[in-house]
Amino acid sequence: MGGGEIEEPTVIYRDTSARNIVFRDQLRRQQKKLKETDCDGDDCDDMSRSSPTFSVSPMDSNPTSPLLIPMSSAERSPSSRDKVTISTLPMLDLNHNDQFQPLLDFDMERDAGSLTEEERAVVRLFNEQKAVVKTIKRADVGDFLGRLKSEAGLEPKSFRTSVSLLPPGCKKMKCFGSVNQYSTGVVFALPEYCDDAYGKDVDATSVEDDDVVSSRTWCWPSGYAAKTEFNIDDYGNLINGRFEAQVKLSKLRALNESYVNETDYVVGGRLIKGGLSEVPYNEMYVRVGGDTRAKSSYKTGIHLPIAMFCRSVSYKEIVALLRSRARFCSNLGEQLENIPLFFINPEKGLKVFTTELQEKFYKVMANELNPFQNLQIKHKTMMGSTSKIHLDQKHDELLELSKIRSKLTYEECASIAGGFGATDDSVAKLFMDALHDNTNSDSTCNISRLQNVVNEGLVAAVRSSDFHTSRQLLILYSLVASRNLPTREAEDDCEGHNVVSKTVDGINGIKISESATSSPIDGNHLTSPLIVERDTIANVSTVELSSEEEKYLAQSSPLRRPPPPPLDTDRLRYATNSDGLLAVLGAAEVLKCLQDGSAKKRVEETVESIEEWISNGEQSISFRLTSWYGQRVAQGDLKIASEEMTSIGAFIGTKAISNRKAFSERLAKAIDATNFNSIRFLKAIHSIITSMHSPCLRLELLQYILGLDNRYSVAHIERSVELAATCINISLDDNEV
Repeated sequence: MGGGEIEEPTVIYRDTSARNIVFRDQLRRQQKKLKETDCDGDDCDDMSRSSPTFSVSPMDSNPTSPLLIPMSSAERSPSSRDKVTISTLPMLDLNHNDQFQPLLDFDMERDAGSLTEEERAVVRLFNEQKAVVKTIKRADVGDFLGRLKSEAGLEPKSFRTSVSLLPPGCKKMKCFGSVNQYSTGVVFALPEYCDDAYGKDVDATSVEDDDVVSSRTWCWPSGYAAKTEFNIDDYGNLINGRFEAQVKLSKLRALNESYVNETDYVVGGRLIKGGLSEVPYNEMYVRVGGDTRAKSSYKTGIHLPIAMFCRSVSYKEIVALLRSRARFCSNLGEQLENIPLFFINPEKGLKVFTTELQEKFYKVMANELNPFQNLQIKHKTMMGSTSKIHLDQKHDELLELSKIRSKLTYEECASIAGGFGATDDSVAKLFMDALHDNTNSDSTCNISRLQNVVNEGLVAAVRSSDFHTSRQLLILYSLVASRNLPTREAEDDCEGHNVVSKTVDGINGIKISESATSSPIDGNHLTSPLIVERDTIANVSTVELSSEEEKYLAQSSPLRRPPPPPLDTDRLRYATNSDGLLAVLGAAEVLKCLQDGSAKKRVEETVESIEEWISNGEQSISFRLTSWYGQRVAQGDLKIASEEMTSIGAFIGTKAISNRKAFSERLAKAIDATNFNSIRFLKAIHSIITSMHSPCLRLELLQYILGLDNRYSVAHIERSVELAATCINISLDDNEV
């Protein structure tokens, strides 16, 4: 390697044999002796191929040493471990700061035919200046929704807030706040006043102005900084000249007309010759919300928003708009699910984000846009660093895929779900559709198609480094896939014990165990497994059985269903160092080891190797010290994720022997009394993990048993086992989809 070059980071997989881990130093010394053998190259190669190789102990001069055991060819070369370079997934074409050009290119006259009735109505209100807008600071959306959201059994809420009345076509006037901080907003419709309702001698405009005054709705012209939050006293009265500076609503509209139709106009009480490219916002202080069953009015409230808008066409802000719509719908009701979306800009005016444009946008999201989380809450929703209020927000912002499902492929929908987040209902429905795609009622399910769809979602989750969406995909995959596997003999009862978790009705006829997540089930929909800080294996409900009963179950009555078909996540594990993603992808690997039977084989081999090490360690302190040295060298060479460097004191005394003996005994008990397709095996592994304090060799062996690489610390393995237990627990019930 030349000067200045940096070695590529690598993942060094565990050895292909437990003996290579346990007797690492002895194998290294053996290889050294073979290399030092005085022979010609060809003869040496022939000899090494034809002669059996033995594992040699530190006391290899002792012919009675029990370590002279023939080794397989896989065990002869401890240097032949798999080395995989950690490389991120290739970047896609677009990032969050790029612009969605089709929305900028929207033309109201040319594209009017693509508008829905709701969109046409909002456009009309803007042109007639009968709609007001409110930009909301990113951090204040939750508070705004809390003030609008009505509690169960109580009257709908209303409150006064500042809004702006934009000129016709939403041109010339900028909205309140910077685009970075106030990137999205909502639109409210003002009460309608019609001349026909008041007779020939009454002007509807005068009636509206009177109602505005009597309802204490205040208006200030463009350029006047009312700052109502600082200029209202304890009795709700305006102070510091704000009352005197008010204008009528009709005057506000007249000024707006002049901004778009005249060259010279008044801004802030001054005549501006030649006008301005942008005029400052005006302000209305109006009551929003109120009882939607009553007529909208300035006195009781102008109801809920009728539309939402963004102020930039960057992908970041449009995604923020879609997430805001989902959040409003989650908090204020499904009546906002189809609320129209717009882009508003002083120069470009009003652009409609039509259904057709939304479909194009989702297509780009799935195929060309590098996925990203909400940057405002990302740092508060990481594994190990969570906040309930931010987790709730993340859940509220999940996108609904059902409306666009017919326009996208399964894989594209999964990419959006993994990269940006989607509701549990829509993801579960997507998986069900993929599972039964191109199959007849009497044919087998399309498991391979489902696996491809889930893998696409996991790829997007890795790109966005989103632990929660990857966890959601794995849980829902386990739920859907396990319901379509052939049933096995039920383990309903064993001498009067019911060992199956209680289940309740969930989504689309699927049943999910109450203990599968910490979230409750609400009737027809399952509360998202996403909003859980971590899986807790202690919550997985199984009745404690005696060892005889567990042995009986392990031998005669396997799970009703095996774990879901394994997912191939090797490439994704090589592409990330995120703790959360490693835990999720590790859980997928754990499930794979249970499904293909490799876990059982590795546990048996591990127990045999440890018992052999204990037998030699009890006879010789020299053997133990040599083993300690080999372990320390390996920790440096392999960068094992051990909690601490191996202590020599544990090997001079008998602590290392007692630790490994207890470890071996617990593994042996797991072999004897558990079913490797059941939750009990994972509970046994979890119990071993949580009882270890400073594991070194034991950690390596657990990595080997579960098929994980050297980055997996005790905490990583614990998380992976807990999530794998959640996934298996979901498959315990016997109801078909």
